[in-house]
Amino acid sequence: MFQTQDGAGSSYTSTIYGFIRDQKYEEAVRILQIELENHPHSRAALSLLGYCYYHMQLFHLAVGMYEQLCANYPEVDEYQLYLAHTTQLESEQFAQRVHLLRAASYYEQNDIKAACSVLEECLPDDPTTNVFDGAIEYKEGRYEAARAKFADALNILGYQLDLSYNIALCFFKMKQYGNAMRQIAEIIEKGVRDHPELSVGSKSEQNVDVKSHGKDIFTTTAADQRNAGMTGNDAIQYTISYEARVLKRTFLKLRS
Repeated sequence: MFQTQDGAGSSYTSTIYGFIRDQKYEEAVRILQIELENHPHSRAALSLLGYCYYHMQLFHLAVGMYEQLCANYPEVDEYQLYLAHTTQLESEQFAQRVHLLRAASYYEQNDIKAACSVLEECLPDDPTTNVFDGAIEYKEGRYEAARAKFADALNILGYQLDLSYNIALCFFKMKQYGNAMRQIAEIIEKGVRDHPELSVGSKSEQNVDVKSHGKDIFTTTAADQRNAGMTGNDAIQYTISYEARVLKRTFLKLRS
């Protein structure tokens, strides 16, 4: 149990475990980091931080926690096992990033053969690998295969604006305009729901301006489409002008 100055240790502990149970690891980490600052050798804080970092796939941070646990509690074999496992995952994760950066470099140079060769060395179950595979399928004109790759990545990662645009673009290239329009409508609907402060579409008859934040593709396209009175196929045609930068932005995001 964690100790607090006001004696509310039980409630404090319940809050932390509640966050972990609900997979709200970032919230748990914020509390645990404060606990570790106050009690640098806290076994509970080190152990739970290692657990949270592991599930957040921040393996280099998890390794740091388990290294301290192994040093402070060498008699606990489980900590040695956890350290070995997270160290291996950290190494694999670093190698994966290197491979993806190389693949992105070859892709930018239009050396698809070299990019494909590097991707064969990547982790096949990593959704980022699927995104790269999809981008290559798209560039090679295999739009259905590209759409399937982007959809697989979307199912694993959850909603991603760039991937949704990529899927809409694939539908457009396959001349499935109805599916493309539905995909774009979903993108705009989610943007309206997640960013009510933009007032997109709520007062279109009054020609209310919508602020554009530049780097946000949704904000730019939705605002420009609305202000220009675009609907249906016009909106699709307008969105296609973003074709190159959407795919390129995917790779730039991955590089960072």
